[in-house]
Amino acid sequence: MSLLAPISGKKSNNLLLGIAGILITLVVWWVLAEVFSRQMPVVDINSRLPSTLNNDVNIDSLIAADSLKYVNATEFKKVYPVLPRPDHVFLSYKTLFGKDKLMANALHSIWLNTQGYFWAILWALPLGFLLGLVPAVRQMFSGQVNALRFLPLTALSGLFLTWFGINDTMKIAFLAFGILVYLLPVVIQRINEVDSVYLKTVYTLGASDWQTIKTVYLPAVFTKLIDDIRVLT
Repeated sequence: MSLLAPISGKKSNNLLLGIAGILITLVVWWVLAEVFSRQMPVVDINSRLPSTLNNDVNIDSLIAADSLKYVNATEFKKVYPVLPRPDHVFLSYKTLFGKDKLMANALHSIWLNTQGYFWAILWALPLGFLLGLVPAVRQMFSGQVNALRFLPLTALSGLFLTWFGINDTMKIAFLAFGILVYLLPVVIQRINEVDSVYLKTVYTLGASDWQTIKTVYLPAVFTKLIDDIRVLT
């Protein structure tokens, strides 16, 4: 049987293969967690370590402190500093839902993202149509729009912190700008992709500029733009 041949059979076979893939992933995950695990000493609370408040702390003192930990250790425990075990991850959900308020924070994050998308779309649509439909505006600002796509967004975080502070307004504005720099050229591109047959038809019928936008550009652009926004998400 060829490995490249398509898998045919009942849905139960596909289900078994899916379960097998999950089990293999968990086993590999567990093995890697054990490989990167470390034995850490449990130090008695009365052990005195070098203070970082004076100038005597150096590499030698830190090495001595580590040695002191091992000497005074009453027992050792295994820790997973790089990759936690799968069961530790699953058990952590109790703390996430209880102490860390996972659902409330997740809903708050979704609300911030929704506002960011709302403002980005609200700005991208009128600006995109203005740049895509008015040749004079396009000639004046096409260079600036193209330059926006190459801005390093992480380098601009300091500006947004200065303008909006560290509250939710800054997060929404930064997210909206990050979406806008990609969505604005997409709107212009979709306008350029409108089939000329429809434009010639409405021109022959004597449609005004607003009628052309309403009956040709808006339906054609929105149909594709919805998929673009979905992919961007």
